[in-house]
Amino acid sequence: MCRHYTVTIYHYSGTTKMGPPHDPESVVNHELKVYGIRGLRVIDAGIMPKVPSGNTNAPVIMVGEKGADLVKQYWYSKRRRRRKRDGEGSDDGALTDWPQKEVPSSSRRPASGDAR
Repeated sequence: MCRHYTVTIYHYSGTTKMGPPHDPESVVNHELKVYGIRGLRVIDAGIMPKVPSGNTNAPVIMVGEKGADLVKQYWYSKRRRRRKRDGEGSDDGALTDWPQKEVPSSSRRPASGDAR
């Protein structure tokens, strides 16, 4: 029975660190956008650096509410920008403002064809 029914009593959190682009361990920015993956946000307990001493229900609800506000704000502002253009073609640059990770030059790996 133990092999088939195992659960943890801990609440997972802190799996996706929030931080600036120059931090090598950060995964999401202050708007919960994942670096380098367009259109993806992390809106859960993963962004919390430490497990709260109490139940995680209320903090996760707060993170979810803030994340929903950020998503609505992004798409409402996109709609306004599109209306201002007054039909100048398609909206191909919808996600061009997504953050990218800054990689220091010393930590870049050489390409497979580069000589060492």
